[in-house]
Amino acid sequence: MYRSASEEGRRSIEDVGRSLDDLLHGLEAGEAAATEQLAGMGKRERETLLDSAAGLHATMMAFEKMANDDTRISSLANLLLSYLQDGKTSVRTRRSRRLVQADMLSSLQRALMQRLSGPLSPSTDVLVDLFVVVANKDPKTQFKVRVGGLLQALCQQLIDNRSPLSERLLRLLARSVRSARNAQLAGRTRDLPKALMQRAGDARHSDVMARHLEILYLVAKNKKTRNSMLSAGAAGRLVVLLDRLAPTLEALDPPAEATLLIVGLLKLFANSRKGKEEVLSAGMVSACEKCLDALVIAVDKRGDKTATQLQDALCSLCVRCVPAEKFPLAGHSSPLSFNLPRSRTRTMSTKGGEKRATTSYARAADGGRSSDEDQEEADDEYAEELGEESGASGTSDMDDDMKELKGDGIRSQSDMPRLSNYAKFFSELEFGAPSRAASKKKSISSPPTQPLPYTQAILNQAQYTRSIHRWVKIAYPELIGPDRELPLQPLVFSTNAMRLVASKASKKGLEKGKDSFKSRIVYSLDACAEGRDGGAEENGRLGNEDKTRLGKMDARCDHLLFESRFESGNLRAAIQTDKTHYELILQPEVNQARDHFQWFYFEISNCEANVEYTFEIVNCLKTSSMFVHGMQPVAFSVGEAVAGRPGWVRVGHSICYYRNQYVIDADVAGHRKDRFFSLRFTFALRHKGDVCYLAYHFPYTYSMLRATIECWTSRVSSSIYVRRDEIGLSLAGNPLPLVTITGTGSAQEVAERNTVVFTARVHPGESNASWIMHGILEYLLTCDDAIAREARERLVFKCIPMLNPDGVLTGNHRCSLAGHDLNRIWDSPNRLLHPEIFHAKAIIQKACESKRPLLFLDLHGHSRRSNCFLYGNNPDQSWRPSDIVSSPTLEFVDTAEILEVVAPSFSARNCRRAIARSKKGSARVAIWRQLGIQRAYTMECTYAGFESGAYKGYQALSEYARIVALQNRIIPSPFSTLSRRLEWKVCRMERE
Repeated sequence: MYRSASEEGRRSIEDVGRSLDDLLHGLEAGEAAATEQLAGMGKRERETLLDSAAGLHATMMAFEKMANDDTRISSLANLLLSYLQDGKTSVRTRRSRRLVQADMLSSLQRALMQRLSGPLSPSTDVLVDLFVVVANKDPKTQFKVRVGGLLQALCQQLIDNRSPLSERLLRLLARSVRSARNAQLAGRTRDLPKALMQRAGDARHSDVMARHLEILYLVAKNKKTRNSMLSAGAAGRLVVLLDRLAPTLEALDPPAEATLLIVGLLKLFANSRKGKEEVLSAGMVSACEKCLDALVIAVDKRGDKTATQLQDALCSLCVRCVPAEKFPLAGHSSPLSFNLPRSRTRTMSTKGGEKRATTSYARAADGGRSSDEDQEEADDEYAEELGEESGASGTSDMDDDMKELKGDGIRSQSDMPRLSNYAKFFSELEFGAPSRAASKKKSISSPPTQPLPYTQAILNQAQYTRSIHRWVKIAYPELIGPDRELPLQPLVFSTNAMRLVASKASKKGLEKGKDSFKSRIVYSLDACAEGRDGGAEENGRLGNEDKTRLGKMDARCDHLLFESRFESGNLRAAIQTDKTHYELILQPEVNQARDHFQWFYFEISNCEANVEYTFEIVNCLKTSSMFVHGMQPVAFSVGEAVAGRPGWVRVGHSICYYRNQYVIDADVAGHRKDRFFSLRFTFALRHKGDVCYLAYHFPYTYSMLRATIECWTSRVSSSIYVRRDEIGLSLAGNPLPLVTITGTGSAQEVAERNTVVFTARVHPGESNASWIMHGILEYLLTCDDAIAREARERLVFKCIPMLNPDGVLTGNHRCSLAGHDLNRIWDSPNRLLHPEIFHAKAIIQKACESKRPLLFLDLHGHSRRSNCFLYGNNPDQSWRPSDIVSSPTLEFVDTAEILEVVAPSFSARNCRRAIARSKKGSARVAIWRQLGIQRAYTMECTYAGFESGAYKGYQALSEYARIVALQNRIIPSPFSTLSRRLEWKVCRMERE
């Protein structure tokens, strides 16, 4: 009996094996019965089959064999979609990776191309849905679509119009031409722009019209394609279509999207002289006026954001068609200079071998936009491209500069740090973390016995700061201190600002030369001819005399007085163009390879009370800004401070950001003509003769940092171990501070603790990063609640609070005194040119010798998104195939998951984990790849405000980081939780 049962079991197993073999063979042959059998299997059995290499291969073959069978292909696509979308995140990630590695996208592409060769049906859309899901995980999607022929097939289908493309296929085509190469190839397809124009004009459904226009917009970004479209009369047809859509905008239905795309296309055409003439002659102004009239109700009464965005776009188009003017200071070099170490530098040259231009407005071909930690900015503009596409176009100027600098690109032995020299910064591992009383007797770096008041501390620190500027004062806000709590301010939307700008610009263009007011320069950093000469005291020490100037007006001047010769100030010139209107020009960064204009900080005085002054910063470079999404500049009034209301506040109305009429002269440095953008805002002061400071964001200077660290460490509790070190000197000779914080304990106890590394302010203009670091340090050094104690007892915090002090001192936005973006050279920093990153990286390398840090967090500010969020490193989304691993740990997800729960200002949906080639030298990528720290992140903190969470609808304050850290444990809590979670994972692995 037992023998017969055993034989039956063996035969049953053999039958199952044969049935699976038959199923696989049937799928490979494209048999309908095999698809039905697969659909009839249980969910677990089907997933097991698809998890096998044989099952996945058979399924891929089935897609190609059954491509023309509507029922079967739809059923098979739905089964695979369910397989990819069910289960936990780790399961879905593993399955997606397997499909990408097996090149499922190519099989789906071949099946889709077969569908396109015949009449289209709804089942095609299901196949497109599956294609998009797989394409989201495949970094080579754009390359495969181009080389595999799908791009050409979609274009030809649209031209032939045998079977009109569905909206999903149109979205797929739009996605495909987001790549510059693909858009260029599509634009070369004969009659494609003409077909797109015709389909857009004939479309009755607004979404279908918008998709055709979106494809046309992406294709028109190519200059040759755009010129051919102009020759074919595309500008006139677009203006006619815009005029037709104007009446539909009153209800603000979906036609608004199509209208925005038409405006975008007309802006592209207006970039050239010929295009501008075509657009104007076609009646663009009249069509725009009709659209603006239709939007009045939606903007003025309902305050609709979409209507405001469309109104601004229409006004911006009108401004763009105003006659261009030469930029006032084009060709003038910066008045500041700094000589780089000669022994390690080489002359940087262009392809033609000529020396690179050193004028202040020598701009790169991309318009001078900074290479932000802005992978997401590419997302905003359309797509984040990795792999082959990023490899072709994502390499930054910094990479080229560094190759020239290092010759063959191999790091020399002299650039390798001797880690033994950095052991003194980890003395807690050898001598333990003694209490404050004990450390006073042993450490020469122990804090002073009598703590200094903050004001005295910053006055002392400012005297020893080394800068290439000739400063004349300490800014008054620096003396007040950072700990001033202010109420949250709501986001402010200026709905009619662009309408006013467009009206004035059009009038100025029509009446050029008839202005009654003659423009004049009222402040020049180059000469300082008409400004105050300074406020240095008799003994040569920097000070501040703003209080003595309050209420006093300069009878010799009938204009505002400006000043920026103080720490982080960067105003270069102020031009008065009307009685209350001033155009401002920001200072270029020293030794820069390309321009970065965003951060501003300056002082105004000699003002009347309750007079509306308009300020227009005319040399901004970024194509968009959060100023159009409710953000305001910040101001500090000395008069208000004296009256008992000190602090930075958000100010200004009629705020707008737009491309202005100024161009760079084509003869300067041989570069093409290009445009600047303007930030324009208006506000009035309450006090006559007030002294007021204006800035892009709440300033946080190098002297403030050193003064606050000195004050905190001099008052620290005896239960907290803190040590201040200087790990090296910057290019200008300023010390680079390192703060070590942990709980007291023996060397053995400290050695068992995990290390957390914080860095900040690698980009000088991102002052919000310093405010976040301020909150971290204050919490760890001054709080004694249970969470703070646990964080110190479990972790050793290594904080490098300012990675680019020279840039902060000079008022740079992006670069160091070497003219380099220091967040692009972490993979191989140069000891002489990048000492800040060289020493910071050596500290992290030294930490890895004893125990790899639990977490590395580099704090940044973001100028185009709201909330706080992280950029991490997902090997599956890397441009480099060697990064992809078969069994990822998924540790890079932990921190975002915890912050989403405990931090009200954090947004997990804004997080990104892709690794683009252009970011290979960034801190998070280099630390992850070279040192193996899985939890290596960039934390981005908004300049503007919050669109979700507890602070939704409010602007960011300088104090919000500190307040949230103190009240809601936004910073230390996740990392002590991470430590506990890590211990739990280790224990579970040991049990298993």
